[in-house]
Amino acid sequence: MLFVEILFWVCVAGVAYAYFGYPLLLAMLSRSRTRREILSAGAADDWPSLTVLIAARNESARIEAKLDDVVAQDYPSDKLEVIVVSDGSTDTTPQLVRAYGSTEVQCIELEANVGKESAQARGIAAARGDIIVFTDVATRIGGQGLKGMAQALSAPDIGAVSSEDRFVSAEGKPVGEGLYVRYEMWLRKLESRVSGLVGLSGSLFGVRRELCDEWPVDVPSDFVVALRCARRGQRAVSLPEVYGIYSDLKKDSAEFARKRRTAIRGMAGLASATEVLNPRRYGLFALQAWSHKIIRWAVPWFMLGALGCNFLLLAESGLYQVLLGLQLLAYGITLAAAMLPVLRRVAPVRILYFFVISNLALAFAL
Repeated sequence: MLFVEILFWVCVAGVAYAYFGYPLLLAMLSRSRTRREILSAGAADDWPSLTVLIAARNESARIEAKLDDVVAQDYPSDKLEVIVVSDGSTDTTPQLVRAYGSTEVQCIELEANVGKESAQARGIAAARGDIIVFTDVATRIGGQGLKGMAQALSAPDIGAVSSEDRFVSAEGKPVGEGLYVRYEMWLRKLESRVSGLVGLSGSLFGVRRELCDEWPVDVPSDFVVALRCARRGQRAVSLPEVYGIYSDLKKDSAEFARKRRTAIRGMAGLASATEVLNPRRYGLFALQAWSHKIIRWAVPWFMLGALGCNFLLLAESGLYQVLLGLQLLAYGITLAAAMLPVLRRVAPVRILYFFVISNLALAFAL
């Protein structure tokens, strides 16, 4: 039973490190580095040219509101360009873009559906901006907006800027997984101070134009940008002064699918660039990739391993009986919350529910 006992505690340590040990390590590493305010480097009187790139497919119901949001941003109109790439839309999306009535807005219409990254590549080829901001139709730009991104990118060691994520209800109030998302954003802030993000918010991020050459179409763009920054000795940072606003997904199945899809994209990105896991080449960035990606993706299997080992260790001591009881209680509460959504109004239940569901989505993604 010694092997089973060791395996149990390795699994417990894996979960603990992924969610508590890694942030603590980042906090310690960031304290040894000089902290500076990213936005202090900006030159407010000389804004760079900026292209907002939107890949859209069959978005006739939302594209005008998205364009309204972008054009309303406080950015000099003579420095702003908006490109919508209609990715094989079969509705009126391209017609609505062309009829929008703003000189900053142009449309590239693709006859076939080629996928998000391929559509982005077509837009990059036509873009004239020194900075390219990638954003999805469903995301509203909040905070200091485009100026905040441009100002941060004036710092020579910053290659890309990711927005923070904020989910809101139809009334505009924070909802759902608020605490869980805040945890993730706090983690990004710590990574920004050390070696940069290992993944950006794919629905809203800005990047230097020179990092967009030879755009790969089979790898998630948010991971490509983070990797290219690391290769060039720059950082991809999270900027709380700029945030993306998302509407809450009402159906649990839709939320689960979103988490699963996000995880799959991250796994595909890392699988295409495994050299980033080499600490000799990438230093602390490799540590972050191992911790935030590989070990985090292993958490559902650590959880399953801990549960299975715990059953085998029941006769060893009362400690394992108590630990098994706590695990079964946690999963029982999660099941009850899934069947009775009203239970999720209780903060501890909501946190536990999103923790388990998120890791279940990771397991299905793998």
